[in-house]
Amino acid sequence: MATLKFASAVHTPARAAAFLTAIATALLFWQIYVRQSNTLVDRSAHQSPRQAVRIAPYVYAVVVTGVIATSAGVDLVLEEPRGTTPASWLVLIVGGPALFVLGRMGSEYVLLGQLLRSRLVWLALLIGATPALTMLGPILVVAVTAGVLFGITLSDAWRLRQGASVG
Repeated sequence: MATLKFASAVHTPARAAAFLTAIATALLFWQIYVRQSNTLVDRSAHQSPRQAVRIAPYVYAVVVTGVIATSAGVDLVLEEPRGTTPASWLVLIVGGPALFVLGRMGSEYVLLGQLLRSRLVWLALLIGATPALTMLGPILVVAVTAGVLFGITLSDAWRLRQGASVG
């Protein structure tokens, strides 16, 4: 949807930055979702296949809701990238990525018994900063949110390099 909105809007540097940030966010979602997915699937399929099948629809409903909310938030930002960010927009711009990460964390916790502290810290940082984000323009809010997602991917990469299973 972001590509359609961007293509039909008047091109400005702020809209271009919002569009590039949306692409970066999609790539970061992919990175967070895919990293260690093989471990998640292998362990859950062997250790608790019934639990994996039972919980999957709920976990993925949260993940997909996060993606949809993020997409709706990006559409708003592409429409009006400057000015102040209404609190109602923050629900989508910040809440979408938060739901995505929570869904991913939920699957790891239920299937692997693993709750990554680094993701909790990044999520708490994002949610804690949300009231202050209303003072920023929408493009900056999207950038801050993408920065938190980038921090999560860096933490995940560091943890994998260290060989730790809990971060």
